[in-house]
Amino acid sequence: MKWFSADGIAIETFSKCLKAVQWRKRSVSLFKTIRMSISRLLLRIIIFSVFCVLLPLSLWVTKPFLTGHYSDINSVAFSADGRKLFTGYRDDTAILWDAESGQVIHKLREHTSEVNSVAFSPDGRKLLTGSWDDTAILWDAESGQVIHKHREHTDSVISVAFSPDGRKLLTGSWDDTAILWDAESGQVIHKLREHTSNVNSVAFSPDGRKLLTGSSYETAIIWNTETGQRIWQTPRTFWHVSTWNIYDILVWFLFVCLLVFFPFTRIFDKGRYLYLRKPNKYLRIYDLPGIENWIYGHPSYRR
Repeated sequence: MKWFSADGIAIETFSKCLKAVQWRKRSVSLFKTIRMSISRLLLRIIIFSVFCVLLPLSLWVTKPFLTGHYSDINSVAFSADGRKLFTGYRDDTAILWDAESGQVIHKLREHTSEVNSVAFSPDGRKLLTGSWDDTAILWDAESGQVIHKHREHTDSVISVAFSPDGRKLLTGSWDDTAILWDAESGQVIHKLREHTSNVNSVAFSPDGRKLLTGSSYETAIIWNTETGQRIWQTPRTFWHVSTWNIYDILVWFLFVCLLVFFPFTRIFDKGRYLYLRKPNKYLRIYDLPGIENWIYGHPSYRR
């Protein structure tokens, strides 16, 4: 049904009012939707922020931090009874900790470069550290004092170990050697020199009668503790890089030159040449007119 006024103005005004009301309703609905979305987002942000604050706080309350260093950790070890921890750092220090309280017992500062490896003696009374300063140091765990400073290596000491009875020490270095030491006197027992590259890891057998060293170029060697002799070594192929040294390479190069280059060498003299075929006990001369004129020692030789 259509309604009309005499001048048509009333109908037009009513239509405009109806459109305005509909637009207002849509605007209010959109505003409520935006407001609810913002409220939900703010609520999620608040919950996440509270979680981020409470979680570290709960960890701090329940578990002690090992505070006392400001550098990367290179090596860690437990004492045999599990009551102490030992850590080595890139800031040239090693720290002995109480495992229960997380408190520092001793901070060991004798090294002049980063500490690469740490170890406890089986009875927990001694500590051993190896460092980039080419030394290994034996420490007293009770006092934190140096017992022996081992200086035999000429490059970084990367790995250290105690024998099962605690009477011997084993150190591996980037000078391609491993050294077996007497823990009491600090003297060298054996210097193990069979490796051709960095010794990265060392270990004692459970009975202490054998040693194991691992090196670059895929090489591991088992040694006799008493004699220092090699018992076994990982097999190496003929073409393995560790199979060759500088002298082997030079000999091989000369051999290749002899087989490849010499058989095809040409000796030139005014357009004439000697062509030496494959090596044999005969010297073959091919079509060289007047060769007797330039072979030294021939009756027709001319300078």
